[in-house]
Amino acid sequence: MSKPTLTASGGVYTLDWDAERTRIRIDRLLEDSKHVITAEILVQRTVTETPQHLHQARLNLTSTAARRTLAKALEQMDSTITQWDVLLEQACVMVLERFREGDPAIRVHTIERRERAIVYRSWPYVLEHQLNLLYGVGGAAKSAMAQLIAVLVDTYQEEHFIRPLSGNVLYLDYETDQNDFRGRIDHIHAGLGLNGVDSNILYRFSYHPLALDIAPIQRIVAEHQIDLVIVDSAGPACNGEPEKAEIALAFFRAIRSLQKTALVISHVPKERENQKMPFGSVYFWNMPRNLWLLKRQQEPGQSELAIGLYHTKGNSVMLEKPRAIKISFSAEATIFTKADIMREPELAKDTSMRDKLVFLLGKGVPMTVDELVAETGGDKRNITNKLNEAKGLFAKNTGAGWFLVARKDTQQE
Repeated sequence: MSKPTLTASGGVYTLDWDAERTRIRIDRLLEDSKHVITAEILVQRTVTETPQHLHQARLNLTSTAARRTLAKALEQMDSTITQWDVLLEQACVMVLERFREGDPAIRVHTIERRERAIVYRSWPYVLEHQLNLLYGVGGAAKSAMAQLIAVLVDTYQEEHFIRPLSGNVLYLDYETDQNDFRGRIDHIHAGLGLNGVDSNILYRFSYHPLALDIAPIQRIVAEHQIDLVIVDSAGPACNGEPEKAEIALAFFRAIRSLQKTALVISHVPKERENQKMPFGSVYFWNMPRNLWLLKRQQEPGQSELAIGLYHTKGNSVMLEKPRAIKISFSAEATIFTKADIMREPELAKDTSMRDKLVFLLGKGVPMTVDELVAETGGDKRNITNKLNEAKGLFAKNTGAGWFLVARKDTQQE
């Protein structure tokens, strides 16, 4: 009897016996207070290119009697394997060992270095191998942004304001339905000139809390080699009130178990839309490594809206400058274009004083402090301090006022 090859991915364990042409998949592992571990086991024969189903059941992995009973049942179904008891023994022992040890402890020098220290699945909004979060009030086009990112990663279309890394995408939808989602993706494809290009995004209509539904999601991620998981949105995906620490932590543990890049959509209460914290427990701020706050500006009766994107948190990365994107909706297409956030009055209010000064003085006409106060509505002392502190960025002409020193880091991307 040969020893099987064990593959473990996000809570799904697959064992392959090449000589016996047999595959056993074990997932949905649960351990009770007495350390009894049960799991779902799927037995297949790999005689042909497509695995052939043989049997599926829930098995007590720690029970000798349960293994023997299943082995006898398998012998009756397929007698070409004469040692089903040995296969099951190997499967149970190897999976139990792997499950109990968790991820192994490894020496840092053996970890393969990345070519780049910081990698994005979709620059600058989705850090690779990390948990990312887009949040804002309802109607801030969070889902539209997430769907654009999904399309760009799926089709590897590089927009000049978003740079994707090609990969497989799983979209967990807790808010709409498959027909609505298909329509949105079709409109984004049309806006990108991708008419006739099939979308390979995997869509899943979701309603069970993520922490309780993670086993089938783990299986999907493993079987389809998913690179990016998008959860839209966090509130309905939680198993209770998001404000409670235990609920938030269970939600994030479930996502972390996938060991994949994740993008979560979350909200800000309408009455607190000016705050920078996402709705829920403090862990909605603490757990994600990369957070972007979205705000919208739209004139009544207009089909086009502008959204401001503000980088509120970045672990291992510098905070990016505020950005703006215009979204135009029509019956045929959804078009995303880069915009200048400083030219969108409502969105510019939430930029820093430094950005406001760079924008105003970047027009090429020197301005006095009093003129800058009038334009920005800021405090005179604060503006004066900002101008004096940023040596090499702002300079003063005698009698003519302040001007911007041309520098690469003041230019728009």
